[in-house]
Amino acid sequence: MADKSSEDIDNVPSFLTGDYPYKERNLSSFPEWWQENIVKFREYGMPVYKPPVFQDGVIAPEQIAALEERFGIKIRMRNFDPQRVDEWEITIDDETVTTIERHRHPEGFPMLAMTADEFVKTIEQARSSPD
Repeated sequence: MADKSSEDIDNVPSFLTGDYPYKERNLSSFPEWWQENIVKFREYGMPVYKPPVFQDGVIAPEQIAALEERFGIKIRMRNFDPQRVDEWEITIDDETVTTIERHRHPEGFPMLAMTADEFVKTIEQARSSPD
């Protein structure tokens, strides 16, 4: 796994920076899941929604959606333990396959401690593992 600090990331999509990254963009240009999260965060008075990003700057939910479509599976990143906010479980069809470290990037989004390619390999290996 690559070991880069959040300050070393050059590939972070520039529109995710700043206090309100959507002011220059048409919200309808975002996928439906993204629009829903923007609205939900606003409704609950939370800071602006910014999706998780892999170390190489790839938006995690977009990568996950591509893998779900490719393999016909449901992938989730979740955390059930409030004491372990620096780690999320990765599940395939509700079965935990691994964990992924994360931290809050200074720009406010979750930075995942692997690249998108490493994530793809992790999912491919989990799918090929015997139960």
